[in-house]
Amino acid sequence: MAYLLGHKEFWSLDLLVDLRVLIPRPDSETLLEEALDRFANPGAALRIADVGTGSGALALALAKERPQAQVSATDISPDALAVARANAERLGLAVTFLLGDLDQPLVPAGRFDLIVANLPYIPSADIDRLSADVAQRATPGARRRGRRPCARAQAGRGCAETPASGRRPGPGGRRRPGWRGRGASTRAGLGDIRSRRDLAGIDRVVSGMKGTSS
Repeated sequence: MAYLLGHKEFWSLDLLVDLRVLIPRPDSETLLEEALDRFANPGAALRIADVGTGSGALALALAKERPQAQVSATDISPDALAVARANAERLGLAVTFLLGDLDQPLVPAGRFDLIVANLPYIPSADIDRLSADVAQRATPGARRRGRRPCARAQAGRGCAETPASGRRPGPGGRRRPGWRGRGASTRAGLGDIRSRRDLAGIDRVVSGMKGTSS
C-alpha cells in the first residue's frame, strides 16, 4: 500500500517511498528507541552515522530527535540516496548522505559517537519466502552477511543494530536475530551489551558501548 501511496509514516515523519527503497517498518522504531535511550540528552552535540540508510528513515528521525547532532548516512545505492535526500529536503532536516558500501564512506571522517544499522541481511535461500515488496528489493548487497558495523572500528562510543543473520529460533519457533550480534559486539570491544525486543516480543536490536564492561 505504501508503494501505491508513495508515502510512509515513520516516527511521525511523512516519508516519500518508491520502489528504489524498502518500506520503513514499525519494528525499525525499536532500533531508534534503543539509540535514543543510549544517548538520552537531546541537546548533546553527537556525531551519528546511519549505515545503509535506504529511505533515510533512521537518520532523519535521529536528526529530528537530536537536533544538535551531526548526522551522516550511507548507502550503496544512488537511487536510495536520491530518495533519502528528497526526504531530508522535504522535512527540512540536515543529514549528510554518502555513497558507498556499508561504513566505508565514513572512514575519512573518523570515529562517531553512535552508529546505527538496520541492514536487510537476507540469506539467498530465504528470498522466496519473503513478502513480495521485500523480495523485490532484496539485492545481492542486501543479502550480504557477516559485515556488521558494530563489529568494526568505526563504532566510537556506541552502536545499535539489527543483526538478522545467524538467527536462533525463539519461543514457538520464531526467529530471534540478536544472538551472533552480541558476540560480534563483544569482540569489537563494546561492553554493556543488551538486546531490545520489537513489537512482536522478539529480540530485534543489539547495542553496546565502549568503555564499559558486559
